[in-house]
Amino acid sequence: MTAEIAGNSLSYLGTATTLLRLGLFTALTDPNFLHRGQRSYFGQGLVSRRRTEPSVQPAGLPPLTAVVLSHLHGDHFDPVAAREFPADCRS
Repeated sequence: MTAEIAGNSLSYLGTATTLLRLGLFTALTDPNFLHRGQRSYFGQGLVSRRRTEPSVQPAGLPPLTAVVLSHLHGDHFDPVAAREFPADCRS
């Protein structure tokens, strides 16, 4: 699902992941690219299973200006994002 106004857009990619484009600025929130059925780990023994496929994988993303994490749980930053994103996005 994508909403667009005057060339700017907000796209829902799944779970808590959104892609925001404002002019030259492109931000990704809470990157989660696990596939349907895979598990997210929240810590303290809590686990959740993803119910849907993400609408895009990291290779299909445009160049990013920023990656924003609301908090560090497996459903907001998963092993796929940790592996696929450049090291400077993980610091």
